[in-house]
Amino acid sequence: LSYVIFKRGLMVPHIAAGINLNLPVVGQLMRGAGAYFIRRSFNGNALYTSVFKEYIHSLLSRNTPLEYFIEGGRSRTGLLLQPKKGMLAMTIQSHLRGNSKPIAFIPTYFGYEKLIEGSSYIKELGGQKKQSESLFGLLKSLQKIEKVFGVVHVNFAEPVFLEPILAQHAAPQQLDSHEDVPESVKHSINAVAQQIMQNINKAVVINPVDLLALVLLNAPTFELAEREVLQRLEQYRHYLQHQQYDARMKIIQLSNIEIIQYCIKLKQVEFIEHDNERWVKVCDHQVGLLKYFSNNILHTFILPACVAALLKAEKNMTLTDLSTQFNLSYPALAQQFFLKWDDNQAQQQLDAILDYFVEQQLVQIQDKHITVNTADDQYRRLSTLAHLYEVNAVEAS
Repeated sequence: LSYVIFKRGLMVPHIAAGINLNLPVVGQLMRGAGAYFIRRSFNGNALYTSVFKEYIHSLLSRNTPLEYFIEGGRSRTGLLLQPKKGMLAMTIQSHLRGNSKPIAFIPTYFGYEKLIEGSSYIKELGGQKKQSESLFGLLKSLQKIEKVFGVVHVNFAEPVFLEPILAQHAAPQQLDSHEDVPESVKHSINAVAQQIMQNINKAVVINPVDLLALVLLNAPTFELAEREVLQRLEQYRHYLQHQQYDARMKIIQLSNIEIIQYCIKLKQVEFIEHDNERWVKVCDHQVGLLKYFSNNILHTFILPACVAALLKAEKNMTLTDLSTQFNLSYPALAQQFFLKWDDNQAQQQLDAILDYFVEQQLVQIQDKHITVNTADDQYRRLSTLAHLYEVNAVEAS
């Protein structure tokens, strides 16, 4: 991110980094690049907390741009983590003490096509304790530099402006550093955190690895005939293009065949022969890693997947019944996936999804009754979408 900002001619931010990264030699290099090291937890140390709050206030008083990671650490699953609000709270409290310009948070999306630390993620998800960072570990990882890791996609989301949110919650315009934080400010902190997370997801970049992972990981034994892979890639891309999650979303422009070839180059999938036909299969030991990438974009499909699952379960239902079941499911989905719609907007989204399903001949609507099209091709496409919800709803619960 610092490289991108520098190339755009802007001031490189000061970056909050965990104290675990303050390694010999490396720590000095990171400080030179703008990092300052902080403890992972401030609990039980009032002096440390007070000193650090003053440091943040001094930076903001000089209008210094700050960078911190609101999730508090790297996601091992590819889904956004629930926000850690400590740094956010200190930023807002500092602003309310005065002497800083109006504040705008710029949520930023990072999309990877391969992970250097992927193998350690898999071990941690399997229950192994996270290994501490070390200089030896860093030197060992240099061996991987020559390998192909694809592209890192950086996309800036819509800014979140602090002042309107403070006004909305009737927060005070001034706050002494020794005052207890009023409820209105706490509500403002929560609202800012929620908007930041939602806006990160709005800026999603749909890259080739994400799409192919979504296709293959929702197939039996994580392999499909190449013709079926091409059909599903086309189905997912068509939906994203016609029901775009957000204007900030980006879709990488490769053909469906090029997507497969690209992922083969990254050694994540391979061709195999099966029943005298070419199939695409996830490479050994890549299943867990590809789950990370499919989760990166799952939020863009989870609503149509939910609607498809509800329709598939009933085959024939009224619009009212579908709306009722959808409204019961939506709050949990919105919280888990940081979806951008409020309850009213979610209902509008349901209507748009149904219009799309009708246009694609997946369902028919007559006299406020919805009937699933059971023709092979249409039912297969509906079932493919429904499976995304069925699998991930089980995992979430």
